[in-house]
Amino acid sequence: MAIIVVILAVSLACTYAQEGPPPAAPVTVGPNGETLITAPLPELTCTTDVASRCVFPFRFNGVLHQQCAPWVWGGENEGRHWCSLITDNDNNHINEPGNYHFCDCCSNVRCGCPCPCQTTTDAPPKACVFPFRFNGELHQECAPWVWGGDNQGRHWCSTNTDSNNNHVNEPGNWGFCNCWISERCGCPSRCGNGWCQ
Repeated sequence: MAIIVVILAVSLACTYAQEGPPPAAPVTVGPNGETLITAPLPELTCTTDVASRCVFPFRFNGVLHQQCAPWVWGGENEGRHWCSLITDNDNNHINEPGNYHFCDCCSNVRCGCPCPCQTTTDAPPKACVFPFRFNGELHQECAPWVWGGDNQGRHWCSTNTDSNNNHVNEPGNWGFCNCWISERCGCPSRCGNGWCQ
């Protein structure tokens, strides 16, 4: 199985590991024999959902990541992506509590469309419904969590609205978002019906 690392031409290079055939792009061989594919993408800043700065590249379980990595351990974090906050001199993730965090949307899907705006607290994830109105305010993107606690800094969306776009405020009709502004993913406009438009 070959691991392909894609180098993105941005101010903060974000790349990803991919199995299977490479995308159509110029190909070179990296210093460790890995295939490097250059692909230009919009400028981005990769941060976590609590605004900590991701460290790229980081190596975990032998795979070099220059973009946030999928969470593969199941549970309530299924579908989210994470990054290292601390690495050693060889770019190895220091696997200790507090040394990683979950990424915001910009890093989840190569920082390009489509950016799935969906909940991270449902299994399977539910699509966000836009626009939605809550407490008289119309939201075209995920809304900031303003009620403090452990969720401060996260964003949420409605998954069920009435015919006037009002959020149906009942259990199970909302969730925390994996992204909140699709432009952060390099998309030309905002999220709608669960995908960038």
